[in-house]
Amino acid sequence: MTTHIVRLVKAGQPLLELGTHTPFVDPSHTYEHTDDEPPRLLAVNKRWVIEGRIFGPDAEETLDAWHQLTGVLEDATNYPDAVELVRDGTVVERISRDAGYEGFKILNLTSPRDPLWQWRGVMPWRIEIVGRRRVGPDVLAVELTEVFNYDDRGLLTRTLTGSVETKAGTSAVEAARQFGLAPPGPDFGFLTRGPDGVNAEKSNQADTKARFTSVLQQLGTAIPAGVSPVFGLAVSVVKADGQTTTTTTVTARGADARAAVERERPAGALLLDQVNVDEGNRTATGVYVSQRNSDNQRRLLRTHSFSSRGGGRPIRYTRRTGGRRPARHVLAYSEVELVETIRVEVQGTPDLDDFELPEPLNLPEDTDARQFSPWPTRAVIGADRDGDRWVMGLRRVYRVEELELAPSGLGRALFEVDAAGSDPAAETAR
Repeated sequence: MTTHIVRLVKAGQPLLELGTHTPFVDPSHTYEHTDDEPPRLLAVNKRWVIEGRIFGPDAEETLDAWHQLTGVLEDATNYPDAVELVRDGTVVERISRDAGYEGFKILNLTSPRDPLWQWRGVMPWRIEIVGRRRVGPDVLAVELTEVFNYDDRGLLTRTLTGSVETKAGTSAVEAARQFGLAPPGPDFGFLTRGPDGVNAEKSNQADTKARFTSVLQQLGTAIPAGVSPVFGLAVSVVKADGQTTTTTTVTARGADARAAVERERPAGALLLDQVNVDEGNRTATGVYVSQRNSDNQRRLLRTHSFSSRGGGRPIRYTRRTGGRRPARHVLAYSEVELVETIRVEVQGTPDLDDFELPEPLNLPEDTDARQFSPWPTRAVIGADRDGDRWVMGLRRVYRVEELELAPSGLGRALFEVDAAGSDPAAETAR
């Protein structure tokens, strides 16, 4: 359920909060002028009228809540110095000196003293708040219109349009900047990209009249400095085969779009670190991919395989002349080549025992053909040590006279736990 609150603040600390059942409506503006001829604009007063209700279990407690409110406003020693309009926990308007207001007043606080309402424990209230903003001495006249719009996500867009007139010899475009909206919080950014968030254009050649627009949009999360509300941060997490792959996609638009994208780069080593920048449109996109163990536990995978070739009588052919077909020859028996391949993969920090190799088979080994491919090597640098992946590979070649001599040695390597250097039961359970 959407909530709307009027918060009275003193020295940055809340004094009192009033809940309202109605959304904040568009504020109105009035203008103060001097008594000179022609009159000169002195200040702009921005006015909000907000209605709400005080609820209590009975008439007595409802009146106590009302007296608490009036007591805060009647205490001259602790009078609030700011007012915040809060929607769903987000400040959408702040009336304070920090927001450019010279001061504010609570002009009216009224409640219809209807006994029927009070007996039911409900007291309606209506509050009128005015914030005063002083203008520069060169401004002769100004007209302002501000509109609050909420989209289907509940995010606010504030649009201020207006016109300004200044003295001869001064710039109305420059003067228009003092009337721009002020972001009420870090989750608001300007859609208008002019100086101070104000897009202004001259209405006459002398630049004494101008029209301007200032638009603030709420993103729903804190917006980096120097970036418009066109800022996105999406995180995709995929868990598969004991690995957690995290993909972070960042998009930004604005003068500091690239810096905003690079600030979101995850710590640690990345499988992919890609940043695309369009200087012409002031946009940037970053894609970062990292991988780590899903359960942060070390994993060991050892594969042991064999292949063989030879052991038979090779066939060769001799070419013949005269258009005759080649002559076939069956040669003598060749030796049997038996290849043993061992591969070890360790996810996380390896132990020395992980790379312990089984003894060679009880067969003649061609040691000149023995190959480590690779030696123990860190093949992937993860986001942390648990994400590192180490590999090692070994290839042994045995040569025997006939295939019948191989199965005994091969069988011991496959089925004897000590000889194979692994535990089939443990591997199955894992």
